[in-house]
Amino acid sequence: MCYCSDEVVIFEPEFLYVVDVGAAYYAGIVLPYKVSGLGDPTFPDFSLRQLRSITGLTDRELIFPAVVGELLIGVDAGTPEADVIKKVSAFARSVTRVATDLYKAEVKPFDEPTAMTGIEGISFVRYAELNGIFRIIDFGPGWRATQVL
Repeated sequence: MCYCSDEVVIFEPEFLYVVDVGAAYYAGIVLPYKVSGLGDPTFPDFSLRQLRSITGLTDRELIFPAVVGELLIGVDAGTPEADVIKKVSAFARSVTRVATDLYKAEVKPFDEPTAMTGIEGISFVRYAELNGIFRIIDFGPGWRATQVL
């Protein structure tokens, strides 16, 4: 018996386990599935885990989660790096410059909105947002989320 399909996928599947830990966002753990023959003899391999912040339970929010505890912060042009690091550090464990007017901040996992609110209150900050996972979506059949409750 053949369970064949005309669909061809270009990525191996991921398994995302989501838990409500009582924080602003859900905690997610991604476990990759490495195909070897017809399966993955080492699944689940927790050494390959990746943590994610999950904003909600829609398919879109599950397929495009955020890197846990990471914010991207845009600042006004010409703001001295030392000023950014000093002010943002009141809300973050670490702050690093990634581009001319863009910084990455590491904050408390799964509670990023609290830090975003504080950071966006700084006069030279234009925005603070989650560091979201981007995926290529211009191929068929594309990404799907199948929830198992």
